[in-house]
Amino acid sequence: MARKRYASRQDLGLTKVEFALLRRLDSPQKIQAFLYELRQNFEPDGDTCRPVRSVLRAGKAHCIEGAMLAACAL
Repeated sequence: MARKRYASRQDLGLTKVEFALLRRLDSPQKIQAFLYELRQNFEPDGDTCRPVRSVLRAGKAHCIEGAMLAACAL
């Protein structure tokens, strides 16, 4: 039977603080609550597809950016 593999902080390119934040999002409910707290990225300066680190730093996301953050947290 294959062992589950979890991405490390280094695999994801996150700082210790960023990784700790994502580790606290340990249920779908917590992830959704975190996403609800983010501001919406209306892309005023053109299309964006920010990586998770940029979303965490900016505190805002649009649909796909939020989805990628959620997937990373899972």
